[in-house]
Amino acid sequence: EPASGEVLLRVLACGVNHADRRPSFAGVEGPMPRVVGLEIVGEIIALGVEVQGWSEGERVLVDPSLGGARGLIGITTDGGHAERVTVPAENLHRLPPDLDPELAAALPIAFSSAWHLLQGRARLKGDEIVLIAGASGAFGLAAAQIANLAGCRVLALTSSEWKARELKRLGCAVVFVSRGAADWPRAVLRATGRRGVDLVVDPVGPALWSGFLRVITPGGKLLSCGTLTGETAALSLAELQSREISILGARPGGGADLSRVLSLVSLGQLGPIIDRRLPLESGVEAYDLLDSRGLLGKIVLRP
Repeated sequence: EPASGEVLLRVLACGVNHADRRPSFAGVEGPMPRVVGLEIVGEIIALGVEVQGWSEGERVLVDPSLGGARGLIGITTDGGHAERVTVPAENLHRLPPDLDPELAAALPIAFSSAWHLLQGRARLKGDEIVLIAGASGAFGLAAAQIANLAGCRVLALTSSEWKARELKRLGCAVVFVSRGAADWPRAVLRATGRRGVDLVVDPVGPALWSGFLRVITPGGKLLSCGTLTGETAALSLAELQSREISILGARPGGGADLSRVLSLVSLGQLGPIIDRRLPLESGVEAYDLLDSRGLLGKIVLRP
């Protein structure tokens, strides 16, 4: 039952994230046991007291951020890998009537966070060269689209040849394969006429940071938003200082970031890529697929 200020949703779709398996990726630890699932799209089926401006039957997208120390829906409270869930009414965004709920379920983490990092923190100018690491993941694909929309030249870094082919098909100007290719920084410099890149977007972690420092142009930025390969990094401070490279971090997006992304998706200017649409009972399979790194884009569960 919804508490005061909450609504009860019938879940229509919910995205799958690494934080569902390892909540420390989200920067917070929640109570156990819990129902996971941060990216919820649902239909309102009941209103708690003091909820105004919403009606039963409306389709909504849920902002997972609870603000500050309260954490995230699906981490510190029960989430959307279920048939029903209660969420605060203040976290709701109306779903455009023509938007597929499963596409909308790919937005709250990857797309709003990429928008927050690139537009909110880095403030793209539109004439920059941007290298996206982990480009075949949901976040990387979102970041590539946002950088393209801003007018930047987008280079992509991925882990396999088949992913590289798909990224080229999706519009990335140049794609580099990092796995088994220790000289990928040289290839990036060659592709940019030795100039290097203005920004590196890294949702993966410190595993490739030594290479990133080689390819970032003086005065460029390293944008960090993931810890899949570790939470600490060793850096050459002399190189960082002499070339005046900035490192920017970013929290997950939400609020105004999610609202903006939702509008752009509705207008057809951005579009999530869904790799798999699985039934809720295949949740364990979905988590294992996510860990396999064999995906292009997002997994969405459907109750």
